[in-house]
Amino acid sequence: CGQCFRFSKHSERENTYCGVAFGKYLEISQNENEISFNCDKETYENLWHGFLDLDNNYSLYIDSFEDDSVLYEASVFSSGIRLLKQDPWETLCSFIISQNNNIPRIKGIIENMSKAFGESFEQDGFTYYSFPTARALYEAGEENIFGLKTGFRAKYIYDAASKVVRG
Repeated sequence: CGQCFRFSKHSERENTYCGVAFGKYLEISQNENEISFNCDKETYENLWHGFLDLDNNYSLYIDSFEDDSVLYEASVFSSGIRLLKQDPWETLCSFIISQNNNIPRIKGIIENMSKAFGESFEQDGFTYYSFPTARALYEAGEENIFGLKTGFRAKYIYDAASKVVRG
């Protein structure tokens, strides 16, 4: 289990979170019991519904923890948590970057890496960046990855990228 570092609370809209995954921008807003997405129905069904793991019945898991009071209490307390179905490459890199690091710094490194080596796209007059592919990071080289203040992690990111590129 990991964390998604590319989504944040929207700076101007209350009860709204925004971020980038799979090279697409998403805003999720909640008003009372209604949740809305800033995308068309097809994109929601083909991408975001699965990403947010909305077909999984988490109450079945919670019920299965009844014999373990600590796990049951934790799962009831955190009942809204979902296991995101993130891109495996982005998840691996985020995990490498997270080692011995804090969340604001992790988010900054991932954002800088995306700006430096990801693909840009426009939405609503703003520019966003996809997470860089393994090939993009491999071609960037360890020194350029290090230049993004990744520290000792640069060699591990580059090694992972080279292994993915080589299959």
